[in-house]
Amino acid sequence: MKILEDSMSERPTLTFGLKRQDFFADNKGASLDDAIRCWKYKKSLKGQNKYERSNLKVLEQ
Repeated sequence: MKILEDSMSERPTLTFGLKRQDFFADNKGASLDDAIRCWKYKKSLKGQNKYERSNLKVLEQ
């Protein structure tokens, strides 16, 4: 699985698609704009780009 994750991290579009799926699965009724804002916020942080519910704080701003 590690090899698959490493190869996906080199493909921003594929990576965003997977994160978007996680986002919408956890946030029914959210907009694509919300998903994009959370993704951009997450990319700006150090560490993993994996979706976490705590990323929603960017939507409160």
